[in-house]
Amino acid sequence: MKYRFFIAFILAFSSALTMAQVALDEIVFENTDFNFGIIQAEGGIKTVTYKFTNTSANSFIIQGLEAACGCTNLSSDKEVYAPGEKGLITVDFNPENIKGEVNKWVYIRGNYSDGFQKDLSFVANVVSVTDRSPNRYYKGEFGYLMMDVNHFGWGSQLTGQVIIDTVKFFNDGYNDIVISSAKSSVPFVTVGNLPITLPVDSTAYMVVTADLRNVDTVGGYRGSIVLQTNDRFFPIKEFPVGIDLMQNFSHLKKRQLKKAPPLTL
Repeated sequence: MKYRFFIAFILAFSSALTMAQVALDEIVFENTDFNFGIIQAEGGIKTVTYKFTNTSANSFIIQGLEAACGCTNLSSDKEVYAPGEKGLITVDFNPENIKGEVNKWVYIRGNYSDGFQKDLSFVANVVSVTDRSPNRYYKGEFGYLMMDVNHFGWGSQLTGQVIIDTVKFFNDGYNDIVISSAKSSVPFVTVGNLPITLPVDSTAYMVVTADLRNVDTVGGYRGSIVLQTNDRFFPIKEFPVGIDLMQNFSHLKKRQLKKAPPLTL
């Protein structure tokens, strides 16, 4: 008896879930179109996510995902979304062997009461590296994390001081970039204010400090700073560091300077 009651309950619940519908405008998308801009055909798969919220009083059920092009794959983070629940539709676009401006559509089918599907779209201008202008770069060609310097050369500096410098970063990609850690091979050079998160099209600054107050050995120092990031194509960023240290005698008294040994050249 209990078993039959349980089966009847499941069937009734499934039937109610199937019959309940949502209106198209009750599934509210933050964006329904996206522009990748200029991308390389050889640059690998590009990804965009469409975020939505189910504002209906009923559950939203995704019944199918379809793309108008074989170059595009779709996925959702789940199939059934309760009232008030948020969701994601992820679209992967492979521009390989494609050239020129493209306008692609993807379709989200569900338990709509007033329509068959929700239409989403994206556009891109696909170019080949072999055809690119020498005066421009394309997203991903040098990674999505762009820097305003490619090295630190502080030249000749006196010991006993602290040098503070900055690196400006720009997120030229399509998703947030995180600079999680940094390591300097020069012992007195350190990197601060990490981790750094850069939203798309935003800038941020990383602080680099050279503390020369306790450095006893003068001469040339050469090394590099290595950054660990989640940049899709170039997760490791490395740039050289160089400085020539000279002894600072400004703090010595005249008597001490007279006792200093002569320099032999």
